[in-house]
Amino acid sequence: MLNSRFERMRNNPLTLPFYLPSLLLAFSDGMLALILPLYVADFEISYGTIGLVLAASGAGQLIGDLPAGRVISRMNARTMMIQGLVVIILSTLVLFLLPSIAAILVSRFITGLGMAWFNVSRQAYATEKMILVKRGRAMSIFGGVNRIGKIPAAQLSGMIAGTFNIRAPFLLYCIVASIALYFIWRYAEDSTSIAAASTPDQPRTSYREALRANRQTIFAAGIGQVFIQMIRKGREDIIPLYASDVLGLDVETIGTIGSISSAIETTLFYPSGIVMDRFGRKYSIVPQFLVFAVGMMLIPLTTNFTTLLIVASAIGAANGLTSGTMKTMGADLATHLNHHEFLGLWQLIGDGGITLSPIVAGAVAQATVLGNASFIMASFGVAAALIFAFYVPETLRKPDTESAAIVSKAPSKV
Repeated sequence: MLNSRFERMRNNPLTLPFYLPSLLLAFSDGMLALILPLYVADFEISYGTIGLVLAASGAGQLIGDLPAGRVISRMNARTMMIQGLVVIILSTLVLFLLPSIAAILVSRFITGLGMAWFNVSRQAYATEKMILVKRGRAMSIFGGVNRIGKIPAAQLSGMIAGTFNIRAPFLLYCIVASIALYFIWRYAEDSTSIAAASTPDQPRTSYREALRANRQTIFAAGIGQVFIQMIRKGREDIIPLYASDVLGLDVETIGTIGSISSAIETTLFYPSGIVMDRFGRKYSIVPQFLVFAVGMMLIPLTTNFTTLLIVASAIGAANGLTSGTMKTMGADLATHLNHHEFLGLWQLIGDGGITLSPIVAGAVAQATVLGNASFIMASFGVAAALIFAFYVPETLRKPDTESAAIVSKAPSKV
């Protein structure tokens, strides 16, 4: 029976080369999300400097996204995934070996370059394998897999840091990511480059042509995604720092909060996909990010472990109900363009928000207090919800709809 189940898993084009490595990498990223801000803070530097260091990987991603999108048009996605993940593993190993701010800054920047290479090629690989009418569910499962991986990550990384030292989780990151690398190398299929796969119905377009033809929709959706990624990243950075610096909680207790929040997120990822495929992408975006914003506003009002846990859990629930939304919308828009190339552009836009978030939060915390950074992040969540509600057209297309481009439709309201 186990052999037959494994055989069915192998026959699914996404399970072993996509979902399983994503699960392992989500676990690894979950460890870093908790430990890295605390590790950087141990060097007794200002909040502004902490923000710049935490933004280094995002800066690397920003620089790498467009080249990755360009190269994926001609190179095999499997090869690019392997190359990107090798860079991520080696640069993260530097965090374990060299305890200095300079080493952290350089290694995280290089990690960002590897992430750009890996993320663009991974989404291109998955988009090729997904059934259009079930894209929302497939992407929400991807988002759910990421959340499942993070459930034990925060708790375990806190325990490891408390038992050994705060750099020990970096070594475990490299080990787990190496296992993910094996599954990609062993089970991912060679995919055809977009240049070879293009058809007369899907003419190849450059970044400039894509922007010119669809600039209104891409601009609105892009700004909305920047704000969404800012509030998501802000939550990852602010909650551990607030728990440690303001509430005085230890690293293991902070890990417990992160794990419980992630567990709640995980229970809600599939309903997000059902809503996206049945009612529309915007129905999984607008209400949830308003709730997300309210949760961020409440962080500075918490006074102990219990109140912070309640707020973090509410934020986790809201984030779980948005699982896969940005990936799905990017894939929808990319369907009408040279999709591999556009995915680099879409990834660049999202990474811009990830990069800006710690810089903005650090600057606000440095100039005022840490709690005010949470209010700023909340305002970005409200802005994102309003933009997607009123300025971005619905990208869900039923099988019997006409083949007219999504971007030609007038914006619809939720």
